[in-house]
Amino acid sequence: MRTVHAIAIAALWCMHLQPAIADDKLSEDGFTPLPPKEAKAVLDAVRKDWHSRSGESVTEMLARLKVSIGFKPQKWYADTRSYDGKKVVSLTWTRKPGETEADRASIVWKLDNGVPVLEENDRLFGLGSAAFAINEIQQDVDNEVRTANTLFLHDPKNLNFVQTPNGRLGDLLATAGCHIGEPLYVWPVAAGFIDKGNGFVRFQATVDCPLSAVSNVYSQQGALIAMKLVDGAKDWLPTSFLAERLWRGKPGHWSDVDLPIEDQVIEVAMNAANMPRRYGFEWVDVCGSLSYEIAASRFLTRPKICMLSRRTDCY
Repeated sequence: MRTVHAIAIAALWCMHLQPAIADDKLSEDGFTPLPPKEAKAVLDAVRKDWHSRSGESVTEMLARLKVSIGFKPQKWYADTRSYDGKKVVSLTWTRKPGETEADRASIVWKLDNGVPVLEENDRLFGLGSAAFAINEIQQDVDNEVRTANTLFLHDPKNLNFVQTPNGRLGDLLATAGCHIGEPLYVWPVAAGFIDKGNGFVRFQATVDCPLSAVSNVYSQQGALIAMKLVDGAKDWLPTSFLAERLWRGKPGHWSDVDLPIEDQVIEVAMNAANMPRRYGFEWVDVCGSLSYEIAASRFLTRPKICMLSRRTDCY
């Protein structure tokens, strides 16, 4: 099956040109091309009716992705999928010159009762252009790509796709005077990967905030914000202590939030690490990877905290 991703073709649509439609050879991959009239109808359904969680149309998203990460659209397909009979629309894209059709990624929508719905593997695209771009740019950074658009990662407004009870995340951080550090991750977790639960999107950022905004048990540098959005859910959920404070506290006054479980975890962590309590203690070094759910599970024995403190992929 064709793999999954997307890009900017706003100019093509503005000129009212018809995207290319798959030919018969694709039926060998389990896809049968739709007749031209029907293909146009399903393509229009995606272009006109589908919007990301952030409210962007496909046209808007592709135009922004072209600017932020240099996406280049390749080809649109409108097919019937053989194994379930669903009508599907896909867009192949590339960021690298010289890639063959087999090397390209794609974004795939299926039509449920005529309504376009993104496939599960494309949930990042469904969050909007900023989330999708962050994932691509951070991969560039991890792979030491010199031309990575790191400025995009540090711009607070690009985190506004995350909505909290007190406002959009990027706006909250900007108001508090926080600087967004690296790494900055937005990545999908497949259903069943964690405790056989639903799939979700994981968000993780480190921020440098003024002392007035964060508790004095934090280092002012490298405080962890982590959260997740479960598939099908409306709201993001905090999964780190600072994220929990963002959810509960007034913007820029997160240290005022009473969070007893945090004090308990930090105490256990410091005891496990044999560290004295002191101002500026960088607890993230010991238990920064702990999620709020793990903390609340009350399984925080000394050996457990020591084991968890060495993990950097804790969900």
